[in-house]
Amino acid sequence: MSNKFKGRYTVADGYVGRDRPQTFMFHAGDLEDDMTDEDLERAYEEAAQYHFEQFLTPEVDRFDEFKVWAREQLAMREKDA
Repeated sequence: MSNKFKGRYTVADGYVGRDRPQTFMFHAGDLEDDMTDEDLERAYEEAAQYHFEQFLTPEVDRFDEFKVWAREQLAMREKDA
């Protein structure tokens, strides 16, 4: 039996599909002898959250379009002032 467990989670973003599950490793050394089922669930969720925060980052696009839009908004604001 391995001393590592391959956990899995999906990103809840409100869209249908969830076709890109993410995986993380949970190590036996992170378990404490007196953990309850609730403790185990919390530790597993925390490990998934840690992985999410460390390894998933948004990739933005349309920045050029955003700059045009933002400049127009700022110009209108200046005109109205």
